[in-house]
Amino acid sequence: MTTEAATTPDLAGRLEEFLRSVEPALADAKVTDVQPLTGGSTNIMRRFSVATVAGTREYVARTDSPPGTAWLTSDREHEWRVVRALAENSAVRMPTPRWYDADGSALGGRTIIFDHHPGRTLLDELRSDGEEDRAALSDRLCDAAAAVHAAELSDALTSRPVDWSTYIDALVDRARGIAEMDDQCDPFFQYLAAWLNHHRPAPVPLTLVHGDFQAPNIMLGEDGEFSLIDWEFAHIGDPREDFGRFKMAALLTPPDLIAFDEERFCDHYRDITGLSEEQINPSVLSYFAALGLVDVLAMMVSNTARYARGELEGVSIAYGALLQSALHQVVYALIAGADAARPPERTRT
Repeated sequence: MTTEAATTPDLAGRLEEFLRSVEPALADAKVTDVQPLTGGSTNIMRRFSVATVAGTREYVARTDSPPGTAWLTSDREHEWRVVRALAENSAVRMPTPRWYDADGSALGGRTIIFDHHPGRTLLDELRSDGEEDRAALSDRLCDAAAAVHAAELSDALTSRPVDWSTYIDALVDRARGIAEMDDQCDPFFQYLAAWLNHHRPAPVPLTLVHGDFQAPNIMLGEDGEFSLIDWEFAHIGDPREDFGRFKMAALLTPPDLIAFDEERFCDHYRDITGLSEEQINPSVLSYFAALGLVDVLAMMVSNTARYARGELEGVSIAYGALLQSALHQVVYALIAGADAARPPERTRT
C-alpha cells in the first residue's frame, strides 16, 4: 500500500479519477478546494468539493496515516464495514458513507469518503457563548448513545465476546499487561489493575459500542440532532464504555456535558434502556472513564519504547510520552471520584 496521498500535490486529480471509476453519475466530476481537517489522531482527513452538472457537493476523505507516524492505529476496513451496516440497518445518525478505496491504490492509502456534515461539533457548542440548554443537550447526548447501543450489527462485527465477565476480565487484564510491558515497572499500573479488578460494576448486556464517544466526534445538525463520526473503534462490548470514554476525553478537553448533572444523565439512560441504578450511576461512569484510559496508556508505553528504539518517528509520539504523567493524575482523580460516588451498599472492604 502506498502512502503518497499524504503529500501528493495532485490529490484532486486522483480523487477525480477514483470517483469517476466508482460512480457513473460522477463521470464529469471536478474536484476542487481540497483542504486538510485537523483533529484526527489515527488518519489523514481532508474535505473537498465535487462539482458536476447537477451541482456541487462536499465530502470528507479519511485516509490511513503512513505506517509508523500515528500514535494510535485503526483499521479502515473495519470502519467501512461498520458504517455501511449502520447506514443500511439502523437509526443511528451519521454522515453517509459513500465510497471506499479498499487497497489504497487510487488515493495512496485506504480511504473512506463520507458526505460532509455542515454542522459544528458538540465540543464547539459547549465552548461557545450560546444559550443552548445544557440539560437538553445532555438528554440528546444520552439519546444518541442509547441509539448506538440498540443497533444490531451482527454481520459487520465478526468478533463478539463470550459473555460480560469474560469481556471485563480481558479489559482488566490489559491494565495488568501494561505493568508487564513497562520496563520501568511503574507501580501506577499495578495499582490501576488492582483497583479496576476490585471495583467491577454490576454486569449489563453487551451491545454495540462506538468506541470513541467524545464531544469532538459528535456533530450538531441544523435541526439540533446529533450525528456521530469516527467509527473506527466500534465493537461489541459494555455500553458504559462510551460514557467512560466521553468523561475521560472531557477531562483533557473540557467541558464535560455528562458532569453537568450526572444523576440526571444516568436516570435518563435508565429510563431508555431499563438498566438499574446499580448498573448505571455516577460511580460506574467514573469506573469506566478510568478503564477507558487503559488502552491509551498501553499505546503510549508501547510507542515510547518503540520510539526509543527508532522504530517510530514523529513529534506526536514524543508528545504522547510527555502526556503519560498527566494521565496518571487524571486516573487518580477518576478513582477518587468513583470511590466518593459509590453507593454505601456497594463499598467493599
